Amino acid sequence: MNRYEREFTNYKNIVARAYEKYSVIGAATRNRAFDEVSDRELHLTDIGISEEVPLEWFGNPAVCPEPYFYDIGRNIAIGEENYLVQNIREKAETEPISISSTRPAEILRIASEFVHEGFIEPVLFIPAELSVPLYVEAQGIDFTDNGEFLRISPARRAQIFLTSKYVRLNDLLLVDKSFGEWVFEQGNYSKTLTIDMIPTESETVRTHVKTRVFYKVMTPDAARILRLVPEG
Repeated sequence: MNRYEREFTNYKNIVARAYEKYSVIGAATRNRAFDEVSDRELHLTDIGISEEVPLEWFGNPAVCPEPYFYDIGRNIAIGEENYLVQNIREKAETEPISISSTRPAEILRIASEFVHEGFIEPVLFIPAELSVPLYVEAQGIDFTDNGEFLRISPARRAQIFLTSKYVRLNDLLLVDKSFGEWVFEQGNYSKTLTIDMIPTESETVRTHVKTRVFYKVMTPDAARILRLVPEG
C-alpha cells in the first residue's frame, strides 16, 4: 500500500463530503445511472478538476490541505449546477416572463399557473443577490431541514435553490423535474464521483476529481424563465 494511502483516503472523504453538501442535482432533477445499452448514444460530459499538488503536503503536520480538497468538492458541485442551468436556459421552449419584483406574490402567480398546466414537480433557481425580497413575506416560504420551499398550494411546493455568483444565471428559473433526466456514470469513489490521487516521480501528487454526466432533455416546455424588470 502507498505510504500516503491513509491520508489520501481522508482527503478523498473531504472532497466527497463537500460535494454532497453543495450538490443540488439529487433534489433538483430526476437522476439515474448511465446504462451502457440504452444510453450508448449519449455523449457524456466530464465535469472535473485535475491539478498537481506538492507531495510534501502529505505526512507533514505543519501543512493543512483540508480547505483545498474541500473546495474541490464544492467546485465540482458548482460545475454541475452551471451545466444544469445552462442546459435548461438554452433548451427551454419558452419566452421570458417579465416580473417587477421577486416577492412571493408575483412568483406564486406564475408558479400556480405552471402547476395548473400539469407540472407538479417544480423547483426554483434564483440568483442569491435577487432573493432578498422573496423573504419579505415569510408566509410564502416553508423552511425545513431539507431546504427552503415556495408554498404554491397546500399540496404543492417548489424547492428553492439560491445560486451563487459562480453560477451563470441572471434570471429566475422555474423548472419541473420532468424537463429532463440527469444521467451520471458510476464513479470509482462514490455513486457519482471519481477521485484519483497519484504520486508522481516529480514529488507531486496528481489529483483528479470528476463526474461524467449528461442532461437528457425530455420535456422542453416544462420550464419558465422569470426576468426581473423593475417598474419605473
